[in-house]
Amino acid sequence: MKSYRSILSLVFALMTVFLVSCSSPVAVTPPAYNPTQVEQIQRYVGVLQGIRDRFPVLAEAIATKNWVDVGTIIHGPLGELRQKTGYAIRNILPKSEVETANKITDKIFVSLEAIDKAAAANNLPAAKKNYQEAVDYFDDFLQLLSN
Repeated sequence: MKSYRSILSLVFALMTVFLVSCSSPVAVTPPAYNPTQVEQIQRYVGVLQGIRDRFPVLAEAIATKNWVDVGTIIHGPLGELRQKTGYAIRNILPKSEVETANKITDKIFVSLEAIDKAAAANNLPAAKKNYQEAVDYFDDFLQLLSN
Protein backbone atom coordinates (compact mmCIF):
# COMPACT_ATOMS: atom_id res chain seq x y z
CA MET A 1 0.00 0.00 0.00
CA LYS A 2 2.89 2.34 0.84
CA SER A 3 4.57 1.73 -2.49
CA TYR A 4 1.24 2.29 -4.25
CA ARG A 5 1.00 5.79 -2.68
CA SER A 6 4.59 6.55 -3.62
CA ILE A 7 4.01 5.51 -7.20
CA LEU A 8 0.74 7.44 -7.34
CA SER A 9 2.49 10.57 -5.94
CA LEU A 10 5.26 10.18 -8.49
CA VAL A 11 2.74 9.86 -11.35
CA PHE A 12 0.87 12.98 -10.20
CA ALA A 13 4.13 14.91 -9.88
CA LEU A 14 5.23 13.89 -13.39
CA MET A 15 1.80 14.73 -14.78
CA THR A 16 1.93 18.15 -13.14
CA VAL A 17 5.41 18.84 -14.50
CA PHE A 18 4.31 17.73 -17.97
CA LEU A 19 1.16 19.86 -17.96
CA VAL A 20 2.95 22.94 -16.68
CA SER A 21 5.77 22.59 -19.20
CA CYS A 22 3.36 22.14 -22.11
CA SER A 23 1.15 25.06 -21.21
CA SER A 24 1.76 28.51 -22.60
CA PRO A 25 1.77 31.57 -20.37
CA VAL A 26 -1.31 33.72 -20.57
CA ALA A 27 -0.43 37.34 -21.08
CA VAL A 28 -2.72 39.41 -18.95
CA THR A 29 -2.46 43.09 -19.58
CA PRO A 30 -3.97 45.19 -16.87
CA PRO A 31 -6.35 47.87 -18.04
CA ALA A 32 -4.58 51.13 -18.72
CA TYR A 33 -7.11 53.09 -16.70
CA ASN A 34 -9.58 52.18 -14.03
CA PRO A 35 -13.24 53.20 -14.52
CA THR A 36 -12.84 56.34 -12.41
CA GLN A 37 -9.90 57.49 -14.51
CA VAL A 38 -11.81 56.77 -17.73
CA GLU A 39 -14.68 58.94 -16.48
CA GLN A 40 -12.26 61.72 -15.54
CA ILE A 41 -10.57 61.53 -18.95
CA GLN A 42 -13.89 61.67 -20.78
CA ARG A 43 -15.00 64.66 -18.73
CA TYR A 44 -11.73 66.47 -19.33
CA VAL A 45 -11.69 65.67 -23.03
CA GLY A 46 -15.15 67.28 -23.10
CA VAL A 47 -13.74 70.43 -21.49
CA LEU A 48 -10.87 70.55 -23.99
CA GLN A 49 -13.25 69.83 -26.86
CA GLY A 50 -15.24 72.88 -25.76
CA ILE A 51 -12.07 74.93 -26.09
CA ARG A 52 -11.39 73.28 -29.46
CA ASP A 53 -14.84 74.42 -30.60
CA ARG A 54 -13.66 78.03 -30.16
CA PHE A 55 -11.06 77.70 -32.89
CA PRO A 56 -13.51 78.32 -35.79
CA VAL A 57 -14.34 81.68 -34.18
CA LEU A 58 -10.63 82.47 -34.31
CA ALA A 59 -10.51 81.38 -37.96
CA GLU A 60 -13.38 83.72 -38.77
CA ALA A 61 -11.65 86.63 -37.07
CA ILE A 62 -8.45 85.89 -38.98
CA ALA A 63 -10.28 85.57 -42.30
CA THR A 64 -12.00 88.95 -41.81
CA LYS A 65 -8.73 90.53 -40.58
CA ASN A 66 -10.43 91.49 -37.34
CA TRP A 67 -7.12 91.63 -35.50
CA VAL A 68 -8.61 92.99 -32.28
CA ASP A 69 -10.88 89.96 -32.02
CA VAL A 70 -7.98 87.64 -32.84
CA GLY A 71 -6.06 88.95 -29.84
CA THR A 72 -9.16 88.87 -27.67
CA ILE A 73 -9.89 85.24 -28.54
CA ILE A 74 -6.28 84.13 -28.05
CA HIS A 75 -5.99 85.83 -24.67
CA GLY A 76 -9.60 85.21 -23.64
CA PRO A 77 -11.26 81.85 -24.34
CA LEU A 78 -8.02 80.24 -25.54
CA GLY A 79 -6.08 81.81 -22.69
CA GLU A 80 -7.07 79.02 -20.32
CA LEU A 81 -5.73 76.42 -22.72
CA ARG A 82 -2.29 76.31 -21.09
CA GLN A 83 -3.82 75.66 -17.67
CA LYS A 84 -6.21 72.98 -18.96
CA THR A 85 -3.61 71.11 -21.00
CA GLY A 86 -1.14 71.30 -18.11
CA TYR A 87 -3.70 69.72 -15.79
CA ALA A 88 -4.38 66.96 -18.30
CA ILE A 89 -0.67 66.24 -18.70
CA ARG A 90 -0.01 66.13 -14.96
CA ASN A 91 -3.09 64.24 -13.83
CA ILE A 92 -4.51 62.20 -16.68
CA LEU A 93 -1.81 61.07 -19.08
CA PRO A 94 0.42 58.13 -18.20
CA LYS A 95 4.01 59.06 -17.43
CA SER A 96 5.20 57.47 -20.68
CA GLU A 97 3.28 60.05 -22.75
CA VAL A 98 4.07 63.18 -20.76
CA GLU A 99 7.11 64.15 -22.83
CA THR A 100 5.19 63.79 -26.10
CA ALA A 101 2.27 65.78 -24.71
CA ASN A 102 4.57 68.56 -23.51
CA LYS A 103 6.13 68.83 -26.98
CA ILE A 104 2.70 69.01 -28.61
CA THR A 105 1.42 71.68 -26.23
CA ASP A 106 4.59 73.71 -26.70
CA LYS A 107 3.92 73.69 -30.45
CA ILE A 108 0.30 74.76 -29.84
CA PHE A 109 1.41 77.76 -27.82
CA VAL A 110 4.17 78.71 -30.25
CA SER A 111 1.56 78.70 -33.02
CA LEU A 112 -0.88 80.79 -30.98
CA GLU A 113 1.86 83.31 -30.15
CA ALA A 114 2.77 83.46 -33.85
CA ILE A 115 -0.89 84.18 -34.68
CA ASP A 116 -0.86 86.99 -32.14
CA LYS A 117 2.33 88.43 -33.67
CA ALA A 118 0.90 88.07 -37.18
CA ALA A 119 -2.23 89.92 -36.05
CA ALA A 120 -0.11 92.73 -34.66
CA ALA A 121 1.76 92.92 -37.98
CA ASN A 122 -1.43 92.63 -40.06
CA ASN A 123 0.06 89.52 -41.73
CA LEU A 124 -2.85 87.40 -42.97
CA PRO A 125 -0.84 84.55 -44.59
CA ALA A 126 1.22 83.99 -41.44
CA ALA A 127 -1.89 84.09 -39.26
CA LYS A 128 -3.64 81.50 -41.43
CA LYS A 129 -0.61 79.21 -41.53
CA ASN A 130 -0.10 79.33 -37.78
CA TYR A 131 -3.82 78.90 -37.15
CA GLN A 132 -3.82 75.64 -39.11
CA GLU A 133 -0.75 74.45 -37.23
CA ALA A 134 -2.37 75.25 -33.88
CA VAL A 135 -5.51 73.34 -34.83
CA ASP A 136 -3.51 70.34 -36.03
CA TYR A 137 -1.40 70.24 -32.87
CA PHE A 138 -4.45 70.63 -30.65
CA ASP A 139 -6.17 67.76 -32.47
CA ASP A 140 -3.01 65.67 -31.92
CA PHE A 141 -3.20 66.47 -28.22
CA LEU A 142 -6.86 65.45 -28.03
CA GLN A 143 -6.01 62.24 -29.86
CA LEU A 144 -3.25 61.53 -27.34
CA LEU A 145 -5.74 61.97 -24.51
CA SER A 146 -8.28 59.71 -26.17
CA ASN A 147 -5.89 56.78 -26.50
